[in-house]
Amino acid sequence: MFTNRYAIALLTILTAALPAVAADQNLIIVSIGDSLAAGEGNPNSFNPVTGLATWLEPPCHRSTNNGRRIASNRINSMTGFSTSFFDFSCSGAKIDEGILGTQLTSQPNIVNKTEDPQIDQVEFLQTHQLNNQPIDILMISIGVNDVNFASVVTACLTPGDCTHNSAVTTATNTIASTTFANAYGRLVSAIRQRLNVKHVYITGYPDEVKRDPSTFCGDLDTGDLSMSAISQAESSFMLSHVITPLNNVIANAVTAANAPFFSLITNPPKSRPVWHFLRAMESNFATHGFCTALDRRYMNTLQDSLLRQGDQNGTMHPNLNGHRAYADALVAQATVDFDLPLQTPKVVRRVEANVGIDAASPVLNVLEKKLITVEIAQNPGALTVTLQHRVVTHGLFGDSNGDIHSTAMADTASGALNLFAAQIPGSDNILPGLQTLQYRIVATATRNGQTATTTTDFFSIDALLEQQ
Repeated sequence: MFTNRYAIALLTILTAALPAVAADQNLIIVSIGDSLAAGEGNPNSFNPVTGLATWLEPPCHRSTNNGRRIASNRINSMTGFSTSFFDFSCSGAKIDEGILGTQLTSQPNIVNKTEDPQIDQVEFLQTHQLNNQPIDILMISIGVNDVNFASVVTACLTPGDCTHNSAVTTATNTIASTTFANAYGRLVSAIRQRLNVKHVYITGYPDEVKRDPSTFCGDLDTGDLSMSAISQAESSFMLSHVITPLNNVIANAVTAANAPFFSLITNPPKSRPVWHFLRAMESNFATHGFCTALDRRYMNTLQDSLLRQGDQNGTMHPNLNGHRAYADALVAQATVDFDLPLQTPKVVRRVEANVGIDAASPVLNVLEKKLITVEIAQNPGALTVTLQHRVVTHGLFGDSNGDIHSTAMADTASGALNLFAAQIPGSDNILPGLQTLQYRIVATATRNGQTATTTTDFFSIDALLEQQ
C-alpha cells in the first residue's frame, strides 16, 4: 500500500513539476531504476569540509544532476514543448527488490529506510495525481545490481587477477541464467498490467573501461592511482564477460517485450508500450573511460568518488559530463518518437596528430601531415562534418589569412560513437615561425527537413606539433 507520507511528498513534487504556462505539447516523463538512473557519483553538491554530499533523496542517492532530469530539462527548453518529470529511482535497486518489491537502502552516513516498490509509487502517481493520463516516457535502468556489479568493481580494484574472483564468477553465471532473463519478463508484464505508458526507454550500461575504441584502460594507464590495480586484461574481461552480456540480456528482453502477444479478455493489459533499448552509452562512453584525463572522462574513479561525494559508492558511475552524454541518448530517442526540434550538434572533443613520417625529430615533424579527429555527441539526425582550414602568414606588418578550404571528414567509428577524421591537405608544407595552420569544424545534422549546424572557432596548429 502506498503510504501517506509519500503521497504528501508526491503532491509537492507534482506542484513544482507541472509547467506554469501551457505549451503545445507537455510530455510526462517518469524515471525508475538503479544508481545509474538516480545519479550516484554526481550529487547535488558536496561540502569538502564536512565530507557530506547533498542529495534530492539521501537514502537513494538521487541527484538533481542525473541524466534523465538533464534530458527532461533540455526538452522543456524547446519551443512548443514542456515536460512534467517524476523521479523514483534509487541506488541499489534491483528488479524484484526496488522496482517490483520493497528495497532497504544501504548508504553510508545516512539514515537508511525501506523504500516502497517503485512501480507502486508510479501507479499511485498516475492514478491519484495525473488523473490516469498516460506516461509518455517511462525511463528505466535496471539489472546491474541483480548481478552485484559493485562486488565485481571491488574485486578488480584489489591487487591480483579478478577474472577468476568468486564475485565475478557469480556475476557472469547470473547474467547467463534463465532466472535473470525471466526477471525482465516479470518487469515487462507488470508495466503492461499496472501502468498506462506510451514508450519505455530502458538504457544499457556504459563501456567505462576504454581510452579509445580499441585501447583498454589498465596497467597504470588509469587516470589516477586509485584505479592502478586494474589491468588491461581485467578491463577487457569486464566488458566482454559482464557489461556486454548484461546489455545483451536487456536487448533480448526489449525484443520480447515488443513481440505480438495475446491476453485474456478477463485480464487485459492497461497499456502496450513500445519498448526501446538505448544502447548508445556502450559506445559513446568508449573514449571516455576511467583512465582518461579528468576533463575528458565520463566515469568517476575511486578518487573522484571520494572527492565528489565523500564515499566510494560513486566509483565507476558517470560524472556530470557522463550524465550529459546520457541525456544526449535520451533526447535523441525522444526526438524521433515525439518529433522534437532537432538540436544543434555538439563537438565533444578534438585530437590533433601527426601522420606520415614516423620520427621523433621535431625537424622531421614539419614534413608530416596533420590529422584532425573530432567526436560529435549523439544526435538523432544524419551528420555531415567538414574540416575548414587556412594558412596564416606572419609578416613584418601583421598577419594575413589565406583562403579557407574545406575537406570532408569521414566517420571512422561504428554505432553511436561519432568519430570523424580528416587530414589537412598541404599541412606538411607549413613553414615554422612564418606560418600557422588554422582549422575549424562545421557539423550539420539533418532530419525530416530540419537542419541544425554548429561551427567552432578557428584553432591554431604550429608546424612542430608534437604527436598526441
